[in-house]
Amino acid sequence: MKEVQQYRLFNVLLGIALSLVFIYPLLFSKLATDKQIYCVHKLWLNKPCNSCGITHDFKNILNGTYYSQQVLQNEHSVKVFLFFLSLFLSRIVLFLISKRSALMWLLAFDIIWHTCFAIYAFSGFWY
Repeated sequence: MKEVQQYRLFNVLLGIALSLVFIYPLLFSKLATDKQIYCVHKLWLNKPCNSCGITHDFKNILNGTYYSQQVLQNEHSVKVFLFFLSLFLSRIVLFLISKRSALMWLLAFDIIWHTCFAIYAFSGFWY
């Protein structure tokens, strides 16, 4: 398998996995409207973990209700959502424009951009 085909396959597989990041909050909210996922960290330590509320916030952002309510359960939700959205959309773009001659430049851009964005999006989680 050539490098471009491998990179395209990688983008397809990662795109499918990332689509689950967006499908899960919507699907879970439709299947179990009265159920809530309890954070083990919060149950055992009586303190919310750094990722508490992100699924709820993702659901509100995807449903469009975040902008009307302006309520976030986690202050990092928008940054994390934008990181995953950027990662998902870039899989589509990079799949479409990947050519052998520019593969190294695309890989470099992909790695540098998403590493910097990940550091920004998840920087508040480690304090």
